[in-house]
Amino acid sequence: MSLTEMTAESPEVYYSNLSIGRVDNEVLNFLKERASETKRGRCRLCLHPTPDAIQQEMVIVMRGDSYVRPHAHVGKGETLLVLDGQATAPIFSEDGAIVDAISLGPTGSGRTFFYRMPEQVYHGLWISTDWLVYVETTIGPFSRDATLFPDWGPDLDDPQEIAKVRREQLAMAERLV
Repeated sequence: MSLTEMTAESPEVYYSNLSIGRVDNEVLNFLKERASETKRGRCRLCLHPTPDAIQQEMVIVMRGDSYVRPHAHVGKGETLLVLDGQATAPIFSEDGAIVDAISLGPTGSGRTFFYRMPEQVYHGLWISTDWLVYVETTIGPFSRDATLFPDWGPDLDDPQEIAKVRREQLAMAERLV
């Protein structure tokens, strides 16, 4: 895919203009460059045509210092396939206790490389490498209201607070996996 075959929805979201979506190293490098410039350290290429598409497939690139707020999805699950990097997917109870953790990495890493997260399960991502690159699929249409954010999983904007939470989360991850 040529970089001219993408349209920016925002600094973090691009859409493919091709009828047959494809991703190569040029596209991954472009997404990493964009992610390195965004406040949240992430960027995605949507291979589905619009936010209203029933089937939604995205290649997502996240910097290692990205904070993924714990969340659950209403009315839909999601799948995740790791292409590069390592992370832990913590699974939380309704009150924020960690009940499980999935060690994630690409095929050949000895870690889980694919999961399907059911709806209404609180989860997050603790990234332990410089970059995490993965494919996420879910059903549409996209709606911010279809994601639940618990009070015990704060929305952090302060880089120092994010760094503190990240240190705490990575320490928890080491004990769980």
